[in-house]
Amino acid sequence: PAADSRPSQARYPQWPLLVTTSTLTGSRQVQEAFGEQIHHVYAPYDLPGAVARFLRLVRPRLANYHGNRVVAESVAAMRGG
Repeated sequence: PAADSRPSQARYPQWPLLVTTSTLTGSRQVQEAFGEQIHHVYAPYDLPGAVARFLRLVRPRLANYHGNRVVAESVAAMRGG
């Protein structure tokens, strides 16, 4: 999944790339794929209030999701609902 972020990185090189994961395994995969080229943080996908606060702080311009049920919850939070 981390490699799927490369097109965004190539298309928008002026934007910093932040990749979030929720597991140590995911974090390691991101670090192996990107090294120091990106910023990585753990995201609290299972806590809607925390997701909303995270999105208000980060204010993403573009979101590229890979994964599971949390996508719908995160999209709803980005839309303010």
